This record gives sequence, structure tokens and C-alpha cells, in this order.
Amino acid sequence: MSCQIKTIASLINVDSVKNCLFPSGNGAESPDPWEWPVEDSQNFNGKEHAWLQECCLSISPTWELLVIAHRNRMTILTSKWDSQEEGEVKTKYHVTWRGNLCENEKTKLLPLSEQITSVLCLPLISQGKSSHCGPDWTCVVVGLSSGFVQFYTENCNLLLSEQLHNEPVTHLKCQSFEPARYSTAQEHSEDLYVVCCSAVCVLMGSGLFETLRACRNQLARVQANCGDMIRPPPLRYKKWGFTEQDRVADLEVVGPATDSTFDHLVTASLCGGFNTNYRSTAPQTSLILAVGEKPYVGFHYALEGEPALVFAGVTKAVVSKMKSAIGQVVPSWIMGGIKSSSAEKAKENVPIEPAVPVGCRFGLCDLLRHGDRVVISPDRKLSIVSDSLGRVILIDNLKGVAIRMWKGYRDAQCGWLEVQEETRQRGISSRNTRQPRMALFLVIYVPKQGIIEIWAMQQGPRVAKFTASKSGRLLHMGYGLVGLNNIPLKGGNRCQFSCVFIDPSGLVKEISVPFHFALSDKNSNRARDLHLLKKLKVLLKEEDSDDKLIEEVRKTVQELKTNDVRTQTLEMLSTSKYITPDALDAALSVVVEKLIGQDSSSLDFSSKTLLQMAQQLQRLVSFYQFVHQEHQVPPTYNTVVADVLNSLQTLSVLLHASEREVNGVRKLIAAVETKPQSEARVAFREDGKTAFVEFLSCFDIGGPLKETSEICLKKNISEDKLKRSSEFAISGNIRSFMELLKAICSLADVNVICAEYNELSTWWCDVRSVLMDSVNPFMALTGAIVCRAVALCVERERDFKNHHAHDVLVPNAVPAGAVSQQQESSAASPDDEAHSSASEWENVSRDTCHWSLLIGQLEDVALLDTVLRRKPTPGEKGGMQISPKPQLFCCLYRRPAVSLSYVLNRGKGSVSELVAQWLSSAGLDPCKLVDVSDVEFENLEQEQTEESNLRKTASVDIKEGCKLEVEQGTEATPANEHETEILANLAMLKCHFPYSLSSSILLANLCWEFMLAWHRNVDELNALHAAVKCLQAVPSPHLKAGLSSLMWTMHLRQRFDSAARLFHKVGKIPKERLCRQDTGMSDQEMPLFFNVCVDFLDVFMEATIMSAAQAPLDMNRCEELWKCEGSGPPSLVELAVAQSAVNYDLLHLNHQLAVALHMMASFILRFPHPISSLFDNVGQAALFADLTSQPQLPGHNLEQAVIISRTNFLCKVITSAVQTIQKMEWDENDQDDKSAVNYDLLHLNHQLAVALHMMASFILRFPHPISSLFDNVGQAALFADLTSQPQLPGHNLEQAVIISRTNFLCKVITLAVQTIQKMEWDENDQDDKVTKLDAKLAVQWMSKCLNLASVWQVSTDTLCRHQICELYSNGYDRLAEEIMPAVQDSSLLASQLLLIVGQRMWKIVTNSPDVVCTLSYLNPSLCIWLQSLNKDSLKSSDTPDLSDLAQLLALIMQHLPEDHQDYHLALQMVEPVQALISACKDRAAT
Repeated sequence: MSCQIKTIASLINVDSVKNCLFPSGNGAESPDPWEWPVEDSQNFNGKEHAWLQECCLSISPTWELLVIAHRNRMTILTSKWDSQEEGEVKTKYHVTWRGNLCENEKTKLLPLSEQITSVLCLPLISQGKSSHCGPDWTCVVVGLSSGFVQFYTENCNLLLSEQLHNEPVTHLKCQSFEPARYSTAQEHSEDLYVVCCSAVCVLMGSGLFETLRACRNQLARVQANCGDMIRPPPLRYKKWGFTEQDRVADLEVVGPATDSTFDHLVTASLCGGFNTNYRSTAPQTSLILAVGEKPYVGFHYALEGEPALVFAGVTKAVVSKMKSAIGQVVPSWIMGGIKSSSAEKAKENVPIEPAVPVGCRFGLCDLLRHGDRVVISPDRKLSIVSDSLGRVILIDNLKGVAIRMWKGYRDAQCGWLEVQEETRQRGISSRNTRQPRMALFLVIYVPKQGIIEIWAMQQGPRVAKFTASKSGRLLHMGYGLVGLNNIPLKGGNRCQFSCVFIDPSGLVKEISVPFHFALSDKNSNRARDLHLLKKLKVLLKEEDSDDKLIEEVRKTVQELKTNDVRTQTLEMLSTSKYITPDALDAALSVVVEKLIGQDSSSLDFSSKTLLQMAQQLQRLVSFYQFVHQEHQVPPTYNTVVADVLNSLQTLSVLLHASEREVNGVRKLIAAVETKPQSEARVAFREDGKTAFVEFLSCFDIGGPLKETSEICLKKNISEDKLKRSSEFAISGNIRSFMELLKAICSLADVNVICAEYNELSTWWCDVRSVLMDSVNPFMALTGAIVCRAVALCVERERDFKNHHAHDVLVPNAVPAGAVSQQQESSAASPDDEAHSSASEWENVSRDTCHWSLLIGQLEDVALLDTVLRRKPTPGEKGGMQISPKPQLFCCLYRRPAVSLSYVLNRGKGSVSELVAQWLSSAGLDPCKLVDVSDVEFENLEQEQTEESNLRKTASVDIKEGCKLEVEQGTEATPANEHETEILANLAMLKCHFPYSLSSSILLANLCWEFMLAWHRNVDELNALHAAVKCLQAVPSPHLKAGLSSLMWTMHLRQRFDSAARLFHKVGKIPKERLCRQDTGMSDQEMPLFFNVCVDFLDVFMEATIMSAAQAPLDMNRCEELWKCEGSGPPSLVELAVAQSAVNYDLLHLNHQLAVALHMMASFILRFPHPISSLFDNVGQAALFADLTSQPQLPGHNLEQAVIISRTNFLCKVITSAVQTIQKMEWDENDQDDKSAVNYDLLHLNHQLAVALHMMASFILRFPHPISSLFDNVGQAALFADLTSQPQLPGHNLEQAVIISRTNFLCKVITLAVQTIQKMEWDENDQDDKVTKLDAKLAVQWMSKCLNLASVWQVSTDTLCRHQICELYSNGYDRLAEEIMPAVQDSSLLASQLLLIVGQRMWKIVTNSPDVVCTLSYLNPSLCIWLQSLNKDSLKSSDTPDLSDLAQLLALIMQHLPEDHQDYHLALQMVEPVQALISACKDRAAT
């Protein structure tokens, strides 16, 4: 609730920073002549050294960069988050660069006398659209004493340097883009202000920041050796000079100043006199507030758009040109013998733009007062000025008056804090929300006194005072991110901490002030309460002791004064995971006591709503505390043992249920436990703190918009959360649940709970409705059994009390204490009830009948939900395949929320629809879903029995010893584990839903699910194929025909007709754009689509014929589940059976069209107008009619033109079909059906892979490798399918390809030779070491090159010669000698090796200690030839050995014929080599 100064960052190793900035010591103080110890000198001075006061500091608004400079030295620090830090301050500033700018190579060698006078950090935002959240990089701006302004990167790389004025740069200031705060205000553009003693330069941000980005990109290219540094163009800026003020110490550019007409006329009259000419409207001006001397504060107005004084610049340029021209002609002694350095000449040649003088309209004059600093407020309306007399003055920028003055603040450092009001907007549209209020505070740091004061603006009191170091620095950042290009940022572009304090120890501290300090006592209640709420949130996270937490929560809630914040506080506490029940109860007690203590008539709507919410929360907290205490109580000895409770008879007596019901529930429990869900979920360990909050979050306590004040469960609660809360309430025990229900019933009137004999209780009706709506039917079944037991207990207790009150004797009456025993004895099992006599009738209420009916229904639905909870999708488990590849398309399965009400409301087809959705993701063969034991096959079994009896009467001759072959049905084939589990679950469901899950109905719904999947994604033709396959497997022909009619009418007909018309229009397979436009499918999918249509029409025609010969399916039979409830919407089967019969001839006609279109799409035939060519006019008119209609159909006597057209079409189809015949080599031993791979094509791809591997391994640059190494035929075949038969390149390749391949392999061999490494081998641990070569890798690469050359038709002799030359060039003579016998053209090799001999000879001569003596062995012609050789091609850096040289020369003479042109040259080298060897031997002997 109070102002704070909190440490947020710290400098790492402050001493190293000071040593860098002050090389002679930790400060600028003079050395101590007496050499006192440091401790004594500090104690003697009585103060700490103010090293920060002597430095120039700047911190980035994003806190990423901190720059400290002193004289010509600078240190750049970068912030990093230290997660290993144990303290609260985890942000550390690490030094990334430090040094002297004058000695740094990156800064273009500044003069040694240059000093840094000002620094500034500019965070530039990225130009990407998605990165408007942080800076891309930070530019460091440095102002120098010579007037230069330099821009650096974070690593002190110079980007730009330019001299803007010939005076020292005193300040650098920035204005970031800020949109207009209100309608009449103006937006502020991005500008950089360079302040000098008599002028200010304004650099427009739009051009400056683009130039800096371009310079940074160019620098990156230069550092990557991708280009040269380009001199950037000069910066564009405006320069304003202050001719009417003696000295300017500091200034602020306020911005555009719009004067009223009256002020404009007054100004014109005062400046120009009575007769002056004036404009009708005030010109656009910019206000500059400057502080210094005479006047103390000056208000300067610069006219926007005023032309610069270009005449002076032109004159200076002309004089400079004339001076340079004369200096070139006239001797220097005429010019006075003046000699200037190149640096001075360069400095004189730099043109400096003159300043545009601006007028000082008025000011605050005080001859004895000198202004030192000025800081403008964030809203740019106020400025704070500190002067030489220890005063701090607040100035209104627009009115030009001093508002307030503070005395006794010598050398004060000032800053501004702008605080936004914390608002809470819920359920209100953004159009009606008001802008949050802003509060302005002034921060004053007085180094002489070591204090920091905070004042409310404008006439507010001092709100806080802190003690601080006397040697620190107060930094104010009045700008944000730059480079926005006038695009506003979401959330504003303000610095997070606009005012920070840095002390000499390197701690960076933020200054924070709550908003309510700017308000009066009357208006600050809400702001004060919001601050208390914020403080309470922090307290909840930090406080560990429960007692202290309760006390702090109670104390904080007592201090709240507004109902709105009290509501927020209660909502926050009830949802915080750190709250405890006792702490929340304490807060609720405080709120309820305060509101109840007031008069009810005086409470407003918000108070009544708050009181209602607090009371409801109190009840929930009390209930939670009660249940929690009950859990802590140890069990008594009278508690039923778990084993006894789990027995069948005990549970039957306890729940007043038959043993059959209890046994059914136990079987369901076993099914649930043995078949867990296959969904993978992440579970977190519960810490016990979130259980209370989770319990509260399950309830809806009402609110201002709720009519009822009852506590009820929230809707759409997750199942896991509700389960955990329920387990807490009932402890997971049936007996505890029963006791809880009895306790709840005891709170209400018995007559409300129990109705009359033949009536229904509204109490239990509501409970049954909740159980029917439950999406966990198994839990609902358990709850229904328990609720029925409690209802029976309550009824019998009521009957017992009523009979006892009227003194009516009841034969089975027992005392009140034995009611429970009577209840237990009266609960008889159905077997016992069957043996009771007719005289022992028991009165059963209507509620009990409804409970029994509900339990039976929930038992069926619970089993259904148990099966549907597990995904039947094939998959893997533990890295092993648990199911084979699916035989059918698999849909995406999402587990439905199954409840009894959902099943009843969806009608008779709900169960079959849910199971079909479950099976659609299994990929199961539809034929395996046909079960002949279903109820629909009962009549068929009777007919088969009669036929079998007839067959028994007939005699069949069977020879003895012959084996009978019986065909095994598909449904009888053994299934895998995955299919066995699915079929077992399905069989279990059929026991409860025999009619809904019969084979025909189930397959019909499964077919429809696949059709819906295809309708959602028409590109997925596998779903359509699966639907047709399921349709084909439907046993009932009537249902199959009706379902086919539905599929054709609702899904297939429209797309089939569109595709047929499109084919008729184009005469071939249309382009993809047309197919997508008309059918929604691509042209590649047309053949498969027509193929599926043909299969569908085949099934449709077969079903139409078969349905006429069999009796229709009986749809009146259904389960007992729907006989007592409403029928609901009609099922899919009912709709299918109700379809009208189709016209078989018309269906056959559409089948003919589908077959023809399938042929065209499959063989890519071009046949113009296929419909009008293959069908006559009657057939064309009937093609697209409704299948149930009776149009005129084509007869048998067709036109001759149609017959000819059909004949031509079929001949084309036969021709295309014959072309599909392929010769295949059949391996009788290999039973796998695999497509043969084209070996030559595979080998071609292998060649490309080897070449690319060589390029990647050696980082080889080879332009366009594919087009260079392969001809056009090879390029076309490279990326073809390996099973295809494209045209392959032949043996006669182009000469250009062979040359390119040779060059490529030579480059690879050159690089491969360089991988040979010399290794010193120590044999027998002796001192003498033997040098061995590791050429394993090089040999592997050379082998690959030779293999590739044999395939590419490249001469291997050329590669061998190149390899030998490379080995000799690198000094590996022994390896080269091993390969020489493989070379065929030995004379050409000897000629190439002669160049290497010459290069070695010249290297021996130049490295000889006596070069003149060595040259004497060579004749002149040989010496000239040696000098002409390329010395760089010899890659060995060692001095060649003369013996190796002589041996190589002997090999050359051996292979070089005498008539060769180089033989004479080689012969001339023999004698010098022998002479050099002899000279070396003589030198060694001496």
C-alpha cells in the first residue's frame, strides 16, 4: 500500500567496471601523497567516492543494455537472467565490451583528445509483423566533444559517424512514437535530439533508423566476407540555433505548439510592432524549452517548413573549391608556408550545415540563476528544472509559467513516474469502457542529503521519502521502443520502469508508487482497496504459516471499504490455490459481520449481492471443514468390515436390492477395472492445497444475474474434477454415501420427500432427472441403487412413525430403535419373493417402481458407456504391434458423452448409431460383423431346418475313405487379438440390445458413418469405398436397397451428375481446377471415384432384385428401453425401409454411364461428348432423372450412329487395356507380391547420391551439379518412381557432360588427398620416431571417384594421373609410386610430373642458405623456366628432399621418350640435381 524502492538488478564485478573506466584507480581523485590506507582515507573523508557522478550513463528502456562512459573509455553491459541465484535479484548485468574508443580498431581511430560527453541506448524493434513485443537489437549512440555523433552495435562495432556541429555534444535525447492520448492532442513522431551549447540537431527517426538497419546489415555482410563496407549517405536533420540565449545547458523539444488566434496576434504585434504584416492563421511551430543563462529558462519557437539559409553553405562550398584549386597550382610558400596534417585537411573538408536561428519569444529571467537540467513529463505538459541555486522549479510548458518551486535541493536529479489506475472491467463491451486514469509523480534525488523524495503533481503533497546513497545516479527514461514507423503498439510504448536509481555498489533499483497516492481521501478508497488486494495476492504466495496467513487475511479484509473490491477479494481468495479453509472462513466472517450489522433497508444492490455470495461461500466452507474433520476421526469398532460389506448378501441387505442387481453391478465393476481407457493422460501429483479450491469451483453460488440463491453444481464440469470432489464428500464408500443422503433428507420435511402411494415425489423426480442426465452411467447406476435404498428407508420410517402415532398395530411393527433391523429383514431377494404365498403381498409405491425401472435402464446404458469409453483404433503398445493393419478405412473417434437421457431422446437408433461410430474407427472387416445368431435370422433358421429335414430323406452317394471339403465362412475364421476383443465386446452389448445391434442394422449405421466421413472430406475416397463395402455386407436386401437409395439421393447423385456433365463437356479428364469447382475432388481422384460408383450401383441393382423376392424387415421390435418413453426421431433404418422402390432399368442405365466414365478416367481416353455419343436422345433424357420415377427408356432398336460410336469407344478401351499387359519374371519360390524396382534407375539415383555426398563432405562449390553431371535424359529420369520405366541415358554421352564429370572428380580427388595425415609412430618406446601416413579416408574417397568414373564414362587414366600429381604435390611420393603402374599414358604423366620437379627445384633454390651459389648450378634457360612456374600450386609446405627429387626425376626420364618436347628440359635438370646432392654431402661431411 506504500511507495517502494526495490532492487531489480545488479552489476557483476563492479570493481572491474571501475578499473576499466578509471585506469589509474577506482575514481578520478588525485593520488594520495601520504599513501594512507584505503580504509583510513575513506574514514577521513567521511564519504564514499562518487564515481557514478563523473560518468555518462544510459540504460535501455527494455533493460537489456547498460552503457557507462568516462572520458574516452566506455563499458557496455548486457542483462542476463540468473536462475541459479538464490536471492530475489536474478537479473545480472555482465560486461560484453569495454575499452578505449580512441584505441579501438572498430571506431576508425578517433583522436586521443576526443572525450565522450553523452551516451544513449536506442532499442530498435524488428520489422517483422509478429515480433512487436521486444527489440531486435539495441543501438548505442555516443556524443563526443568534437561534435561527432557515432552509432554502435551492442558489441561496439561502428555503424555510422557524422559531425553535426562544431561544439561538444552535451546531451542526447530521444522521443519515441506516441499516438494521440485524446482527440484534440497530437501524436509525437520518433526523433533523436543532439543538444550542443548553442544549437540542437533534430534527426528524424523514420530515416535514421532505416539507415542504422541498413548499416548493420552491411556490417554483417562485411564480417561474413560477402561484401565491402559502403559509406552510408549523410544523415538528414534539422538544426536550430539559439541566438537570443547566451548559453544553453540543457533543453527539451516539447513538440508542436498550436496558438490561438488571439495569442498569434499578440505575438505578431509584440515582435513586429503596430504596423507589421501578419498572417490570418497562426503558423505551425515547435516549442523548445531551453535552460541556461540569460534567460534562465527560454521558450523558443521554431517555424515548421522554414527554408534553411542555403546561401552561407553555398558560399562556403565555393570558397573551399577555390582554395583547393589554387593550392594545387600556386606553391606552398606563397600560401604562407602553412602545413597541415591530412586529418586537419579532412576535417576542414567536412561541410557543417549552419543552424537556423529560432526566436525566443519569452523566458524566465534571473541573472544570478543558471539552469542545469530540464526533464519533460511523459504527457509533455510539464517540465522540471534544477538550477545552480539549489532550486527545483516546475514549469507549465504550454502556458510558460512557473507553477511550483522547491528549495534546498542542490545538484538535484529529477525524474517522472506515470502510474495507471488499476481497473476491473467484467462483462462490459470495449466500446463503453472508459480510459483508465493516469497519475503523475515527480521523483527528486538530492545527492548532498542522500534522500529521494516523491511528490504528487501538480500541487500535491510529498507522498514518500527514502534514504539513498549520496553517490548514486537517478536515471529517467522518457522513451520506449523506436523504429515503429508510426505504428502504435498494443498496450502502449512506455518503459516498464521509467525512473530507476543506481548506487555505487552496482544495484539497480526501481521506484514504484501506487495510484491512490495521487487522489484525495474521498476518492482514493477504491484505489487503496485495489492496492490492498494486490498486496494480498503477493502475501498468499509468500506466507507459509497458516496462523499468520489467517491473521493477515482478516486484517486486510477489515481494511477494505468498497463492496466492489470486497467482491473481487472473495473471488480471488476462493480461486487461489494458496488459500486455506480457515483463512477463507475468516475473510467471509469479516464481510458477513460488517454487512449484517447494517440496516437491511440501507443495503444497496451490490451489498446484498456481496452478502448473498459470502453466506453461500460460508456454507460451502463449513461443509468442507465438517467433512474434512470427519475424515480425520479414526473408525470405530462398530464399522462394517470391508470384506463383509463386499459380500453379495450383505450388499443386498444394505442396498435393499436383489442379489441379481448387486451381481450385475459387480460384473460391471469388473468390466470397468479390467478394461481401462486407452487414452494417454498426464496426471500431476496432488499437493493437498488445491483440493479445497477445486471443491469450491464445482459449485455455482449464484450472483447478481441469477434469480435463485441456491447452491448448485456448475454445468460442464470436467468428469475428473467432479469425481475427485465426490470422493472427498463421500469418502469413496457406499455406506458413507448412504449416510450423507440420509443426513440431507433429514434436513427437509418427510412429507416433501415421500409422496402418497400412487403419486410421484418431486424430490426424487429431480434426483432421477440428475441421474438420467449424468454422462457417467455407471456412477449414476450406483447412485440410483443407493437413492432407492434411502427412499425405502425414509418411507418405512415415515410409515412406522405414522402407525405408532395413531396406535395402530402393525403385524411387522418394531420399536423405533429396531427400524434398521426391520428394513434389513424386509429386503428379500427375488428368489425368496417367488416362494412367498399370495397372502404376503407387499405395498410398493410408484416411486419404487420408477426407481427399479431406472436402475434397469441405467444398467444397460452403463454397459454401453463402458464399451464406448475405449478406442478400438488399431495401434502399438510398448513398441509392439498389438493389431494388424486395418482392413478398412478408420474414422477419427471421439468418445461421446453418453447418458440415459441422451439415449432416450435420440430414439431407437441411438444405440446402433453410437456403436457404429465406435466401430468406424476399428478398421474391421464388415463381413465379420455378420452374426447368424442374431434375432433377424430366426425365420431363416426355421427355413434352413425344414430344408435340412428334406435333405435327410434324399440319398447321397458318399464313397468311403473320401475327404469332405467344407468351405469355411468368413465369420468363422479365427480373428487376431484386436478383432477378438472387439467382437467380444459387441457380443456382450448384443445381450442387452439384441434388436438395435442386429447385423443388418449395425452394418447400415456403420455404412452411414463412412458416408458422413466422406461427405466431410470428399478427397478421402477410402471412406466412400468402406461405405460401399459395408453396404455390400448388409444381410437384409430390403434394408440394403433402402440404404442405397438414401446414399444415392443425399450424397452420391449430385457429385456423380456433376462429374458426368463435366466429362461430357470436356471429352476427357478435366483439369484439376474444373474438377475442384464442380465436384470438390481432384482430377487424380476421378478414376477411383467412378470405380466406387460402379461398385455401388452393382450392389444397388443386386439389392433391388433380391428385395422383391424376400419379406421386408420387421421394424416394430425394439428393446424395453424405448417402450416406456417417447419414440424420438426416426432412426436411419426406419428411414431406409420407408424409401420408395427404384426403377431397375433406370438404375441399370446409370450403371452403364458409370462404367463408361470409369473407363475414360482409368485409361485417360479422349472421347468427345460421351453422353450424347453413347446414348440416344431417350437415354440422355432419362439419365439424370430420379431413380423412383418412370421416364421413357431406350428400346432395343438403337440408332446406327450410336452403335458405331459405342463400338469405337469400346475399341479404344480394348486398345488401352492391351497396353497394360506387361512381361513379368515370375519367381515360383517367392510368394510375395512386390513391385519390381528398375535397377538402372536405382543405380542412377545412387550416382547422384554419391556426388552430393562428395560435395557435402568436402564443402565443394560446383554450380548446378545435376545439370552439369547428367544429360537431359538422366535429369528427367532422376526423380521418377523406382518402379517406373523411363528413358535412361545411353553410353554415348555428350562431350560437355564428360568434361564436367572429369573436372568434378578431379576436384574431389584434390580434396581427398588433403585428408592424408602424417603420424609420428613410436616403435618399441624408443626415442626415434617413424613418420607414417594415415591415408585410409583418402583411399575410400578415391575408390568412390573411380567407381563413379567407370559409370559416368569418364577416363579413369585421367583421374589416376591427377591423383598421382596431387600426391606428389603434397609430398606423398611413396603413395604416388604405388599408383604409377596403373597409368596407361605414362609419357603424359611424366610431362605433368616435370612441372612438379621444377616447382620443387625452385623451392630448394629459394630456401637455400646460399642462394647465389645454388643458382650457379643452373643454366640460364633452366633458370628462366623455373621462374615462370606457378609456385603456389605446390601444396607441401616442407622443403623438398633432394633424394626424393632425384628419384622422381629418374622416373620421369624413364617414362619420357627421347623425341618428346620436354625430354631436353628434363635432361638439363639431371646435372643440377646431382650437383646439389654432392654439395649437400660435402657440407654434411665438413
